[in-house]
Amino acid sequence: MYCDLLPLLNAKRVELLDNPRLAAQLVGLERRTARSGRDTVDHTPGGHDDLANVVAGVLVGLDLDRRPALVKQSDMLDAGRPVKIPDVVSTFVATLCVDKAGMCASVRAAKTLYGPCSLIILDFEAGPLRHEVLNALTDFAQFATRCRCGTLAVVPEGFAADGSFNGCRAIEIVDGRLPELQLLAAARWIHGGAVKLGSLAQEKARLLPFGAALDFRAGENIEDDPLRCAILTAIAISLEVDNSALKVGKVA
Repeated sequence: MYCDLLPLLNAKRVELLDNPRLAAQLVGLERRTARSGRDTVDHTPGGHDDLANVVAGVLVGLDLDRRPALVKQSDMLDAGRPVKIPDVVSTFVATLCVDKAGMCASVRAAKTLYGPCSLIILDFEAGPLRHEVLNALTDFAQFATRCRCGTLAVVPEGFAADGSFNGCRAIEIVDGRLPELQLLAAARWIHGGAVKLGSLAQEKARLLPFGAALDFRAGENIEDDPLRCAILTAIAISLEVDNSALKVGKVA
């Protein structure tokens, strides 16, 4: 692992935390060449490399996962920049997904009327399920005057039994998880330029740890990540389903 870590450091592909213990252990490593010509790296006699070993294992392991990303965050930007919200939009879509541990994610998006971009991700949140999250899910007050068709809330089963949520029309997702193949449909829309990030969503993706959830690879157990499920659900409901013909109710 140490031999594999060295080129990552030299190429500045990774950045280490300024941790004195980690620095001391890395500097104290010794490289030896056996008669066979094979290099080995280990700590000095009586030394320690527990922290360095863990760091090297994580960084090398991440670098070895080179599966091509089906969707990258950059695919949802316009020449590296977020898109502006148009003066008039069709529908606001508010999506909520919850996992078995009580963690949730919400995504607020705007379905547009014109242009190649059909859906703008306005904002997203992730964390424990609480009343503040539910109350803020359908809060589009700052954009209310731009919308023609109102707000559609997409929530887990049991959240909108009467077809409404927070005063908005709503549909329930019978199973709050999407199958892996749904990612392929979302990737098709995103690569076609139909899904973009707004400025607030792009800023959160840049600053917050869960912003990495906007990068998708196949086989990553997407159903276990509420934020990724919420994003895919918002795309599926907004672009795969004609909202004008959609009846309020349950969707599989």
